[in-house]
Amino acid sequence: EVRGEDGGAMAAVRVVDETRAMMDGYLEKTFLKTASLMANACRAVAMLSSESGAERDAEDLDEGEAAGATALERRRAATAASFGEALGMAFQLVDDALDFAGDAEVMGKPAGASDLRSGVVTAPVIFAAAEDETVLEALGDVAAGGEA
Repeated sequence: EVRGEDGGAMAAVRVVDETRAMMDGYLEKTFLKTASLMANACRAVAMLSSESGAERDAEDLDEGEAAGATALERRRAATAASFGEALGMAFQLVDDALDFAGDAEVMGKPAGASDLRSGVVTAPVIFAAAEDETVLEALGDVAAGGEA
């Protein structure tokens, strides 16, 4: 950590840079893990429920898009995919927050920071690290093999 005449501004920049990089990685992982599944499920439903989609065999599908689909059907499928992506991202953010604030009996799965205890850094922890540098330092200790 570099502290100089600037009164800790360099440390603040480091915290912002590190937490931004952590959040970028978290969002990418969340997209790949949850949001892309929801997006593609919603896209598939939109494509299969279209008038022209109901009449096609699987062999008629070309690179994930219905062959001969109308412009409206393509827009509908893209809109459904966008909705599914947003739903998946929101679902995962809430799920990660419930890991800290939820009741394990109600949720039917472990709570009480179980992700963090497993070494998985989620959005609530990243937000805490952005607000309190000691959280960021503790995360560095965990990554180095120490304890939080």
